[in-house]
Amino acid sequence: MTSHEDAIYKILVDELWPGGLSFGTGAAKELSRVVKRLVAFQLVEIRPTLAEFATVVETQLEKNDHKGGWENTAIVWLVDKLFEEVREVDRAVNTTDDQESHEDRIARIVAESGDVAAVAMMIADSAGLGMKREERRRNGRPIEMKPPPAEPIKRRGL
Repeated sequence: MTSHEDAIYKILVDELWPGGLSFGTGAAKELSRVVKRLVAFQLVEIRPTLAEFATVVETQLEKNDHKGGWENTAIVWLVDKLFEEVREVDRAVNTTDDQESHEDRIARIVAESGDVAAVAMMIADSAGLGMKREERRRNGRPIEMKPPPAEPIKRRGL
């Protein structure tokens, strides 16, 4: 956690758990996630739907934490992965299963959409979003992203 996140975490623990909170507990992990969302929310005003969807994306990322990070993954591979995830959303939307409840189908579509967003975020981060994020924190300004000059990647249809 950043020092800002750490300070908020300590305040919340002191207020909500005066006896302390072990970081190894599920509550500590959940609190850490909430603190990160609060800090991100302070930097930019986020629409409620986006904030809710960010929770979906974070859940999908956490499910895959065992795979390690994407920092050393080639952007071309990530773009291929993005197309794969989009195909999974397409299947979730267009494939019906009589055994699946309406709620389960919606949950599957939302989860697959979270995977698409997570991979898109990885591409943006690999392209330099993390650097822009640090610059924004230092200067207190929103991110201004300009697309880099590059040849478009030609892909087969979805």
